[in-house]
Amino acid sequence: MANVEFGKPRFQTPVMNEENISEVTAVYFAKRILTPVYENTEEIIVAKKGENKKKIKARFVTEHKIKKEDLIDYDPETAFEKAKGEEKVTITYKKKVRDSISFKKITKAKIKEKVWVVATCNGTTGKLSIEINENKLTNAETVYDNPVKFLIGEEEKTKIEFEIYKDIIVTPNTYAKEITLQPKSKEDVKALIDKFDKRTDKNAFLYFKAENADAAYELKIFEVNKEFINKDGERLEVKYCNCGEKYQETVECTRYGSIYGPVYWGELPLKDFPKWDDLIKNNSITTDEKSILIAMSENEGKLDSIQSYDSEILTAGAMQKTINPEGYGELPIQFWEFKKNYPEKYILYLENCNWKVEEEKKEKKDKKGIVISTNYKYKAKYKDLSGKELKDKIREGFEKNKFKTKVNCEPIEPIIRLMKDSDYQIIQIKDFIKRLNSSLDKKPTGYSLKISAFVSSNLGKALVLDNDVNRPGQVDDCFGEALDSFFKKNPKVSKIPSEWGTNFSTYEDEILEIYGPLRGEGSYTMTSATKRYNDLKSKL
Repeated sequence: MANVEFGKPRFQTPVMNEENISEVTAVYFAKRILTPVYENTEEIIVAKKGENKKKIKARFVTEHKIKKEDLIDYDPETAFEKAKGEEKVTITYKKKVRDSISFKKITKAKIKEKVWVVATCNGTTGKLSIEINENKLTNAETVYDNPVKFLIGEEEKTKIEFEIYKDIIVTPNTYAKEITLQPKSKEDVKALIDKFDKRTDKNAFLYFKAENADAAYELKIFEVNKEFINKDGERLEVKYCNCGEKYQETVECTRYGSIYGPVYWGELPLKDFPKWDDLIKNNSITTDEKSILIAMSENEGKLDSIQSYDSEILTAGAMQKTINPEGYGELPIQFWEFKKNYPEKYILYLENCNWKVEEEKKEKKDKKGIVISTNYKYKAKYKDLSGKELKDKIREGFEKNKFKTKVNCEPIEPIIRLMKDSDYQIIQIKDFIKRLNSSLDKKPTGYSLKISAFVSSNLGKALVLDNDVNRPGQVDDCFGEALDSFFKKNPKVSKIPSEWGTNFSTYEDEILEIYGPLRGEGSYTMTSATKRYNDLKSKL
């Protein structure tokens, strides 16, 4: 494909036949691909006093908003190790000058998705009109009313028109227009979804019907019945994916300090999870563990609760797992586990609804290049957005004048639906148990025994879990300090809990009376630690 510089076609002579009669050679659905085109460029940067080569290059990269690897050459007017100031340095780098546009044919899309309609036409005169139709194939009736309604921008249309030569987007002969695969009104969208929902595969197959829209000029269309891509394997399969539209009116605008964002409070407390008996019966969990999780989770969230109003991108579930500001965190790890165990459901709930989680592998090698360790990280993306861009997307439309009102939040709706799936809820509960055990396996600062050696009660285990979920980096020091205070008051008590005998529960209670409030005192920053301790004590 030819290049487009700053959004405008670079002129090439249109393809013409001998008679100079325009002809349509192809019409298809596509996605647009933008490929940056670079040229080597020289620029002079003036050194600041004290700067060396590394700092000058770093400043150039920052000021020009380029990548470090785009630097090609560094040429000072006079050589220096450290600049005295005002020295001139010529830097050669790769500068983006335009985008090369191309289109890749697609045969699959989702309702409400944006796609490109692309036509290739030879000649310089005439006007092409294109309608989209559904081929019902073996179905009793069509999902769409032909011709299919779609959006160009915010305007509903049933046809696309290209004026030959004038509307070229990529020379010499390519025309394209972006559309959204949905009608405009909510009523029409709902009616369309209802029809999709009745089909077993929840899909429809679309093709094009082309016509000459200007009788003053001849436009040759050679396809049978003037239909394009109306053959098996060529039609566009449009699928309806239930991405949680039913929750559109359930997400509320809330506030945390000065930050406004979405919250779905949830409907299912951990205590009401319907499959507790099954988990206990198959030894996935004990009755004590169930009691601990239920009591502690009331300090956190419901199994299907979701919010995005604090420092994290997204927080979800009974354990309030998060996607952190960089796009990583414990929630993407949980998504990845769900993907491994339930790949079809992962596609249904996440991938089909523009969410995905990517695995990143980092290998550590020795001097001989042999891999000695491998670390994995997992990053969540929505429509390929992550980090700050994703946070901004999720919070779009959540502002002061919407406080405490319901606001549609398309990125969150699929996650709400995911959180209501019983298999995903089981993953949440099993993660909770893993977290409980890993928190009890920590060693208090200054002690060789694990925390589990000092606590045996459900209350003690719940307190440690509560601390670990909210301030994981403080558990070792905080529990160690609680032990220090206890043994200072009771110098004759053995520091080996197995020797406490019948006094074990008494000593444990004293340690917990110190530890519970201490989690939010001094350098320990757990919010409402004393209240959370008292709440747990009243339940356990």
